Amino acid sequence: MNIGIYTHNIKTGKSGGVEQYANWIVGALLDYTGHKVFIFTNKDLAEVSILKWKRFQNCTVVTLPFRSKIFRFVCYNSFSNKIGFSKLIDWLHHKNGWRWMLKMFADPRVIIYCYNLDVLHFPTQIMPYYNWKIPIAVTLHDLQHEHLPEFFSAKRLATRRYWYEKSALECSQILTTYQHTKDDIIKYIGVPSEKISVTSFGFTRPNFFVPLDSASVLKKYNIPNNFLLYPARVWKHKNHLFLLKSIKMYKEKYGDIFLVCTGGKTELSEEIEKNAETLGLSNSVKFTGFINEAELWALYQSTSLVVIPTLFESGSGPLIESMFNLTPVICSNVTSLPSVIGDQKFIFNPRDKFEFIELINKMLTNASFREENIKNSALQIEKFKWNKIIKNYIDAYECAQFSYKNKK
Repeated sequence: MNIGIYTHNIKTGKSGGVEQYANWIVGALLDYTGHKVFIFTNKDLAEVSILKWKRFQNCTVVTLPFRSKIFRFVCYNSFSNKIGFSKLIDWLHHKNGWRWMLKMFADPRVIIYCYNLDVLHFPTQIMPYYNWKIPIAVTLHDLQHEHLPEFFSAKRLATRRYWYEKSALECSQILTTYQHTKDDIIKYIGVPSEKISVTSFGFTRPNFFVPLDSASVLKKYNIPNNFLLYPARVWKHKNHLFLLKSIKMYKEKYGDIFLVCTGGKTELSEEIEKNAETLGLSNSVKFTGFINEAELWALYQSTSLVVIPTLFESGSGPLIESMFNLTPVICSNVTSLPSVIGDQKFIFNPRDKFEFIELINKMLTNASFREENIKNSALQIEKFKWNKIIKNYIDAYECAQFSYKNKK
């Protein structure tokens, strides 16, 4: 099977878990299947992808030209969609006589058709282009906006609902990592159950970077030896303000503690960092911004505890990574997280600061409880090995092919 993975719309260091998810899928396909993988990406990610996957003969990295972004900006914005220009472009791309022009303007569809794909997978919530002439799989990670609409402006909420629904209805098969998201898609969009594959995601130790000495990473970012770690971009649902207030409460009750927050900057980062200053935590919190995977791996291996106080999550990469590293970890009691960690003793209410700090203190001071947490992770992580899970993705791709052929 010729499998395409579309990452052209992913910005390295700025797309959070979606970039990580796409990398994991590519790695698993190459490591555990014999299928040919074509990565359609941008210039920045292409350099990283070639470094990671060049050793695989069945991997082809295709750098889509920059003018593809211009093409999308001009042809697929709210105004062009409103006046029908987007539909005109979609109609032209089905006409062989006009494809030369669309290829000249770098319509990715025309470029991608040249690779004779059996299926093309968009791992990024929506399809950036529509009316494809090949089977399309889309990973719809979550419908967070239906559960936490207060975190979105009215315009942003309407935009998400429109494009998520359009992508879900037009693709050949939807992939999602957990059953709770599948239930949401059925409830809010009305997609039939058989069109949605619950594929989960797995984890395997990265083998494409040179391990770093943890001490050197701590020195680089001026981090003390004992610290808590929260790897997450600053979005509202990631609950950073709650975390900061909890750290302040912990310090007042139990003494000094240091928190490291990694993840690329967002429009909310400045506000959160100002909140840290207002709370008197300037010397107790470090915001590193985006760090590469090798550095993050070093932090996992040296932190005292990973905390994940998120209010909503389709699936948590940091939780899986912590468990894989046998790093002590606790997480909120939302969506799929309790089932992933597998033991109620290590979860907390992400709106209850008292419960949260008590669990932190127990993890930091009770050696037998920490050991129990580590043993639990070793047991749970066996369920998330890519060599067991990748078959779910192949099955989903085959469903996309079947759906596309029968729709035709």
